[in-house]
Amino acid sequence: MCTAKGGRLASTKELDKYMPALKGKCPYHFVLEGKLIDDDFPRCPWEPKTTGDYRDFKRSFTFERFTYCYSCGLPQDRNRNGEGPICHMDHDFRKPGPCPFGQFIFRTTFCLWQVPTLRAELIRDHGIRGSLETQEEFTDWAMVEQADQGQYHNCLEAFLWFCRRKEQENPQFFA
Repeated sequence: MCTAKGGRLASTKELDKYMPALKGKCPYHFVLEGKLIDDDFPRCPWEPKTTGDYRDFKRSFTFERFTYCYSCGLPQDRNRNGEGPICHMDHDFRKPGPCPFGQFIFRTTFCLWQVPTLRAELIRDHGIRGSLETQEEFTDWAMVEQADQGQYHNCLEAFLWFCRRKEQENPQFFA
């Protein structure tokens, strides 16, 4: 197995660990308080404190068919490539009903960008040139996919980066 494919499959395995624990939880409490609290969107007290336009951010993401879930951004199995997390495979896209993970990944990453210390650490840890100060800069960066380097789209990579931090701080966080 080539390294790029192995990197993506390793990330998928991590997503299978993280996503079940995050299902139905508030991304703002996850980022801002490090707590897993039931989602009360749009009544979360943290939500109005965010700046920028989340709807514009989310609408910017368009994916090639069968590559990522349009609702949550998780990778999908394409020709049985193994990239779709098992925790997401039960969702039947042909039937009406929301994705079980909603917009958690997009909302989490959007919130990460708004916390100056986390933004600076994200920029440093990902070797990003520039500051990603404007929403447009951030959105442009978040949509980039570097499959040849074993990565999914940067929005998902930023989400994984934050989950890994939480797990490093507390190995039982996602248990």
